Amino acid sequence: MIYVTFCYKPDEDMLRMSSARIRELDPAARIYAVNDPAAPITESIPGVTFMQGNFPRGGNLNGLAAVAGELAVFEQLLNAEKADFIVKFDYDLWVNQLGPFLQVMPEAGRSAPDYLSVERAEAFKPSGMLYRLSKWAVREVTRKFNERSKAGGWSKGWHYPEDLTIFALVQEARLSYQLVPFMKGLTAGMGDSGPEGNEPCHRAWFVHCGEPLPNGKRVSREHATLRMRLLKWETYNQTKK
Repeated sequence: MIYVTFCYKPDEDMLRMSSARIRELDPAARIYAVNDPAAPITESIPGVTFMQGNFPRGGNLNGLAAVAGELAVFEQLLNAEKADFIVKFDYDLWVNQLGPFLQVMPEAGRSAPDYLSVERAEAFKPSGMLYRLSKWAVREVTRKFNERSKAGGWSKGWHYPEDLTIFALVQEARLSYQLVPFMKGLTAGMGDSGPEGNEPCHRAWFVHCGEPLPNGKRVSREHATLRMRLLKWETYNQTKK
């Protein structure tokens, strides 16, 4: 499977851990990281191929320019790898299992969905930290995006986060999609909220280490990195047992 993330220099430690984890779960993974030209990661990371980004990020991949840039990267990698699917992941994600993200063959008469993501706690809302698109979906979403741009169909006043914008275009193009049900579970050692230092709001599929605290405050990069190190230790400690 092809995987791609978008990062810059301060993300290096977390990208090193998250990409290594993906390679453990999918030994055939081809992982790409799109560097922010303002502050690129310059050190090599095993199993990761770096690309130079050339579009404005809008902070955390917000805005129509970021959406267009991201879609162009998806298409470029799909064509270069002659692949049928691509997975976008966040560098600050610790993946517990990839499960359906590795399933590309039809099952029980159903074809693999053009869009696949994990549902948020709110029903019918996708999680933008980890989602998969088919080659056909990237083409159709890009076509819909260009049509709306040409027609001036984008309303003002919204910041257009890439994940929600792409999912909205998937629905507009009437592509097949699947949202894996949200699985609430405890993640030990987070120390942010919940009984006995457990964090009850994270998913069984993965943990978003940069997820805001329950009081709404953003997690510092140092704190997010510590979260990932704790999860890494916890995962391998359980494996030994």
